[in-house]
Amino acid sequence: MGADGQTYSLPVEIPPRSEYGIGLSGRYQLEGRGMLFHYPQGGRAGFYMRNTHIDLAIAFVGLDDRVIAVREMEAESMEIVRPEGIYRYAVEAPSGWYGERGIGEGALLLLPPGLALPE
Repeated sequence: MGADGQTYSLPVEIPPRSEYGIGLSGRYQLEGRGMLFHYPQGGRAGFYMRNTHIDLAIAFVGLDDRVIAVREMEAESMEIVRPEGIYRYAVEAPSGWYGERGIGEGALLLLPPGLALPE
């Protein structure tokens, strides 16, 4: 949910945990989609863009389902991006997606009921 109270939808892929290290590597386009990573016990891992050929934005969502940080990431960058705190979800989106919608720190993540998430 954005700062304006509006709810926005982003279709996402949810990879199996064994593919978290691959993520969106090798992609040249997203076609309006993103990728969701689930860390049920809380995560601290950093993200980087090796072999990812498009710029991305990433939202880190805390244990209370609220965004704790949004970062833009440059294609092919080896800079490690992570928030200050522990997060439950990391949601990659096309570059600028969050900013264009006013989604930032404090925004609420709403997942569809019954969504299957890797443990």
